[in-house]
Amino acid sequence: MAVGTFRMAVDTCQMAVGTWRGNLARIGWGDQTPRHPVFRATFAKTAVATARAHRLDRRSREIVVLRRSGIRMLAPSALREIVRANPFPDPRTAPPDGLLAYGGDLVPERLVSAYAQGIFPWYDKEPILWFSPDPRVVLVPGQLSVNRTLAKNLRRTRYSVRFDSAFRSVIESCAEVPRPGQQGTWITEAMIEAYCTLHELGFAHSVEAWQGEELMGGVYGVSLGAVFFGESMFARASDASKVAFVHLVRHIERAGFHFLDCQAPTPHTTHLGAVRWPRNRFLAALDRALDLPTRFGKWSPEDSEPMPGPTPVRPRTANESEEGGR
Repeated sequence: MAVGTFRMAVDTCQMAVGTWRGNLARIGWGDQTPRHPVFRATFAKTAVATARAHRLDRRSREIVVLRRSGIRMLAPSALREIVRANPFPDPRTAPPDGLLAYGGDLVPERLVSAYAQGIFPWYDKEPILWFSPDPRVVLVPGQLSVNRTLAKNLRRTRYSVRFDSAFRSVIESCAEVPRPGQQGTWITEAMIEAYCTLHELGFAHSVEAWQGEELMGGVYGVSLGAVFFGESMFARASDASKVAFVHLVRHIERAGFHFLDCQAPTPHTTHLGAVRWPRNRFLAALDRALDLPTRFGKWSPEDSEPMPGPTPVRPRTANESEEGGR
């Protein structure tokens, strides 16, 4: 499903939700308080160091593992606990446009739980709409396609690339920079604040293309297990967003990630090698990828030590269908 079709689905569904709930599941509101020890501990570290904060930090040590490289890891069991505490309907029950549920909130646990179940929020006014479309667009790192012009820009180092140095600027630019054929934005102030909180917690990341001290392009998304969930990207100059995207894909490939979730097709991601997977295949691959620990904290180009675990998704051969199998 193209982004334009997706946009119409969002508009239609939001009008329908206002008068008729149909078979949509309603997600209840949380208490807006971080509940899981990882979230409580991380929030506590940003506040005044009190005795209470110290105790929370000690509680989280069973879940957070410090590796030799200094990368912090969240055990798969902790992610499963977050999912159990913040349930969603089975995404396999959603229609092809993906609309699964409405309501709820954008607190960190809710967002992490949604992504871990193959679900993401997409709306521009209340209520929040939760989607899991079929098919799903993904890019396997080994299938990245770089054309000659982009390869030339990469070799010329026209842009310097940084990781997690301007997350808020990237997401605000994604909301502000016009896109051909697209009116308005689904990145609301509430979404910006929610993802900035996820970034502060170490679960959302940005890759940025700079010219000097001017931000020219970038991409942001959420990282769980061996999956990066791409949310949006922007460019103020030719190929700036593509340069950032290529650096992101190469980074997660070195780190042993299985795939990058692109959600819906766009010309950029299609040209870069993204393909459509049936939702069942996507969800099965997601389950395998989440059997690996989640790296969280600030990323840098050097933090790409491979993770031990199951073999990444095998690149497709030339004779295999883009649609994949169930």
